[in-house]
Amino acid sequence: MVLGYLTPREYLHRVRRMELVDDDIIIASYPQTCTTPIEQIVLMSSHPEDFDKTKGGAYITLPFLDHSLPEGTNGIKLFEASGHPRILRTFLPYQCIPRQADEGVAKCIYIMRNPKDALVDLYHMYKTNTLLGKFPGTWSDFFELVLANNVCYGDIFYHYLSWWLHRGQRNVLIINFEDILRDRRQMIETITSFCDQTAVSSAKMHQITEAVSNFAVQPSTWKKYFTVEQNEVFNTLMHERLVESGLDLFLDI
Repeated sequence: MVLGYLTPREYLHRVRRMELVDDDIIIASYPQTCTTPIEQIVLMSSHPEDFDKTKGGAYITLPFLDHSLPEGTNGIKLFEASGHPRILRTFLPYQCIPRQADEGVAKCIYIMRNPKDALVDLYHMYKTNTLLGKFPGTWSDFFELVLANNVCYGDIFYHYLSWWLHRGQRNVLIINFEDILRDRRQMIETITSFCDQTAVSSAKMHQITEAVSNFAVQPSTWKKYFTVEQNEVFNTLMHERLVESGLDLFLDI
């Protein structure tokens, strides 16, 4: 693990040197920010035949950049072998993605979510994930790891800001997961337009909307875990980190 990322250092260097083309699409996020609906939208609009084959299994189709396995399989190889437009998932912060993306090559979609909900889901991932040691502690124990920046992919605010600072780039689209819950149709139109998939038929748009509607997630589950004191500590930390950034996160939806 390097800098909190589950990726060898040399592999991160290879990621930075990756060659991209203009129609490549990178879907990025901090872990547990509910990227599946966004993946469905991108996949169904750009590769409807692949999506139909997997019956909605976006994770089966999209290469995960961060994976670098001992036997040689990695996200770069899978991405390079995929059909155009190539679509890639990653949990890496902005400064770790391919350099060409910073030069305007490829399209990058970054998903943010209420950080409290994201961290509660990350806690559950820690509890069940063998790679992360099946964390034996309580939520309070995990919360202390969060405050110490001792979780995979590091500080969630640092991660959000690494992308937020590039929101003005023409090839970067930053969206909030909660916007999907508010207005699915509008977010689908925003994403497909950004990906230059403007010829999506009304029938396909209906199919995408139905697929996204089937994704069930309960917002504000954090309220079942955060104590009053933990919430106050987290809100103070969030204010300190974000006060000068202009980043406004959805916290109570």
